[in-house]
Amino acid sequence: MSRPGAWPEGRLRAAWTFLRRVYARYEESRLQMLAASLAYYGAFSLGPLLLLLAGWVALVLRRRPELLAQYRAALVSLLTEALPLQVDAEALVASSFDIVVGDLGRGALVGSALSIVVLVWASSNFFMSLQHALEVVFEVDERRGFWRKRLVSFLLVACVALVVAVEIVGGVALGAVRELAGRVGAWLGVAPAAGSFPDLGVLRLVTTTAGLTLAFRYLPRRGSTWPGALAGGVVAAVGIQVVRSVLLLTFSPERFNVVYGVITGLLAVLLWLYLALLIVLVGAAVAAEVTATTRRRPGVGGPVAEPG
Repeated sequence: MSRPGAWPEGRLRAAWTFLRRVYARYEESRLQMLAASLAYYGAFSLGPLLLLLAGWVALVLRRRPELLAQYRAALVSLLTEALPLQVDAEALVASSFDIVVGDLGRGALVGSALSIVVLVWASSNFFMSLQHALEVVFEVDERRGFWRKRLVSFLLVACVALVVAVEIVGGVALGAVRELAGRVGAWLGVAPAAGSFPDLGVLRLVTTTAGLTLAFRYLPRRGSTWPGALAGGVVAAVGIQVVRSVLLLTFSPERFNVVYGVITGLLAVLLWLYLALLIVLVGAAVAAEVTATTRRRPGVGGPVAEPG
């Protein structure tokens, strides 16, 4: 007889077998090497992507100063979340806008138009590498061709711009709802309870989970099942938040400066990108293994494999 509330031995064995398979996939896919490669491409793609988002998109909105202010504030907030270690997000956004405005001010219209194409191509390199890494983790035999991957990468660059737009709309809408609730509460003589509205950080966690779930479901040519993608998305999104919190508590710029000097900022960015992308790939391994376990069940994807 097992104790009330205790897990049956069969479930414990199944959970342990599942963790062993995830670790085996981690080792076979060489996730540490893939994460290092993605961090390299991510670091070089950040500049072009930032010029596209902070420069050209902000330039389009320059005739709407109130919307431009909201856009830049949202972009600074997102960049601070994406690069929490030693990055002056506000200065980066401002300099990106100044670069684009300066090019147009010198009459470099044709060159600026060409630079958009170059920036889109360069910023999509990271998403090309991400697709390849996910295909390795999911053990995809039939992979997308170069141009299909590049097209998907272009679409993902557009999705990043859409995320910024959602950030603006979400932040403005949340602020409007809070203001309206405050006015209604004041009229009724009842103050809104603390925590009655979701925090923007919670909304970002939900958005990150949804984005990673969609990535695990569709980026590999033969993606995972929805339960697998969701499981991997939750693991990756929560893991990134945990690692971010731990780094913010333990990272010491002074110690890094003593050892690395002027390149401390670059190494801090690479360190964060590497750890965050490693967590994403671990989430992908979870998604792939949940999918494989589901497809091994009778009547789903073939005979049940003996645990080994």
